[in-house]
Amino acid sequence: MEKFCMVCDMPFKDGDRLAAVMLSTFKEIESDVHYAITTPTQCIEIVHLGCYDGPIPDEPPQIGGIN
Repeated sequence: MEKFCMVCDMPFKDGDRLAAVMLSTFKEIESDVHYAITTPTQCIEIVHLGCYDGPIPDEPPQIGGIN
């Protein structure tokens, strides 16, 4: 099944870097520097990373203990 970027209408290819918006739930934890979210339940949007116009941090936040 071929999927296309919602911005540039080009197909996604194996190895493409992507930005995604996912549905999840924010969870408060006892920490001043960490937070948690539940496992995403639905993907709302996927675009090529180069098509994403939002901020991209130099070091992404840790997810599941993996940076």
